[in-house]
Amino acid sequence: MVGRKDDKETRMNMLLSDSGTSNNKIGVVAILGMGGVGKTTLAQLVYNDKEVQEHFDRKAWAYVSEDFNTLSVTKNLLESITSRVWDSNN
Repeated sequence: MVGRKDDKETRMNMLLSDSGTSNNKIGVVAILGMGGVGKTTLAQLVYNDKEVQEHFDRKAWAYVSEDFNTLSVTKNLLESITSRVWDSNN
């Protein structure tokens, strides 16, 4: 991806940093910007990087549009991470 190498390295450094205790490590990094500037592509580059894949025991990918259901996205992420069906009544 042209011109985004520094952006990828910055996000990778944030995710893979050994600073702080295990309770203070970053597991989520927001990527913000106007539509069409390459946010999803940048996120995919970081998520699919071999170093990131090997660093985390569990990973999940969620793609949402402007019109999405927060409960549904959360449920799908939980099911993906835990490999269990999530009951919204609990």
